[in-house]
Amino acid sequence: IAVAALASSGPALSAVLQVPQQFNTVQDAIAVSQDGDTIQLGGGVYSVPIDFLGKDIVLKGAGMGVTVLDGSQSIGPVVRMTSGEGTAAELKDLTIEFGSAVKGGGLLLEGASPRVTRCRFQRNAAENGGGVWMQGGEPRFIDCEFVSNTTITGHGGGVFATESSPVFAGCLFHSNSATLHAGALFLQYSEASIESSSFDQNMSDDQFSMAGAVLSHEGSLYV
Repeated sequence: IAVAALASSGPALSAVLQVPQQFNTVQDAIAVSQDGDTIQLGGGVYSVPIDFLGKDIVLKGAGMGVTVLDGSQSIGPVVRMTSGEGTAAELKDLTIEFGSAVKGGGLLLEGASPRVTRCRFQRNAAENGGGVWMQGGEPRFIDCEFVSNTTITGHGGGVFATESSPVFAGCLFHSNSATLHAGALFLQYSEASIESSSFDQNMSDDQFSMAGAVLSHEGSLYV
């Protein structure tokens, strides 16, 4: 009896929740998930918005271009992590597209430090941070693509980071544009690291812009 009691008091096993086999929507699966769980998406186009609700879970698709989170029928970020999600939270093997928001059309991070792996952010738009907007946290972007994202009025067509410490490793920034500064990546009061990444055909629409691709303001950039 003592052994059985000890075993039952251990940590819960992680679960794999499948969409659409078990749940109709991604958000339905997140609602019942627990830290450590994986939500597995099959190929196809999925409705949004999606909020991680502060949970350290993995949202995994079948690959860029195979599993698509499509924001064309909604207003606001496609994916939101704004409740202290930690380093165990992860977005993986997804395309995130057509998001439209005030900040972070594709992904909004506030005080979150997720890992984002093999995700493509494309054709998202926002006033600042068309693809991704972040404040606080230490998110890591591994082998991601930022393609044809744009700002409506501001900075950072691909990514806008303020008071953050992001890492970009093996990433591609292509054909992103900003109305003001930094078509690809705008950093403000941030310490960022860029490793083995490429920047191609990013631009600013402002003829007086100080940077077409990357601008770091009052921060540090390690390349």
